[in-house]
Formats: sequence, structure tokens, C-alpha cells
Amino acid sequence: MTLQFNSLSSPSRGHHGTAAHVMPADPASGRQAQSAACPTEYRFDLIAAEDAGLLPRALEIVARLDIAPKRCTAVSDDTGRMTVSLIYRGLTADQSHTAADRMRNIFGVEAVTLSTSSADA
Repeated sequence: MTLQFNSLSSPSRGHHGTAAHVMPADPASGRQAQSAACPTEYRFDLIAAEDAGLLPRALEIVARLDIAPKRCTAVSDDTGRMTVSLIYRGLTADQSHTAADRMRNIFGVEAVTLSTSSADA
């Protein structure tokens, strides 16, 4: 079984229809992190035991930053293993490393690989 989702271009909205501003402050400079200024794509590849709850748990980690994936693919095989690929734009390098560490702590996850590429490529 394969699931694949691509995000649609729409403005981010918080609860009650107000624009959401959830990016954490940059502790080094005290300025608000700017997701629009990050042209890098971050790809997270997860290998895990097959579990219906894996995909929403992995997505939630970055969703808390109010960033939707540009691409999301989940594939289950006949051996009881599942692979998930998530591609995001708008993360900082620190946010991507923190997200990868949190994904590694999801129950059943065996491995998480983080890779980067230029969004223009």
C-alpha cells in the first residue's frame, strides 16, 4: 500500500481563522526565525515496524511548527515494515536536526535519515 500527499498552496491559518505565527525565536540572535528565507528542502526517510499511527506521529513533529510537508509518502511491505518519506521546505537546519531526533524516538522506528537539497533543484 502506498500513500502520497502533496501540500497545496494556501495561507497558514491558526485557530479561529487568524494567521498563525508559531516559529520559535532564534535563541542566538533573539529574532524570529524566518521560514520563507530557507530555500533548502529537508528530506526525512524513516524505516519502522508497520503501524497505522506512525505517519501521524511523524507528521505531528513538524506540524507543531505550522509547516506542512511538500511531499509525503508511506509504503508498507509484506514483511511488516514501513518506509515513510517526508519532504519539507521552511525549516532551519537546527529545526530539521531536532525533528529527526524526535522522529528517532517514535516507538517502532528503526532508522531516520535526514538529507538536504536545494529547493530550486
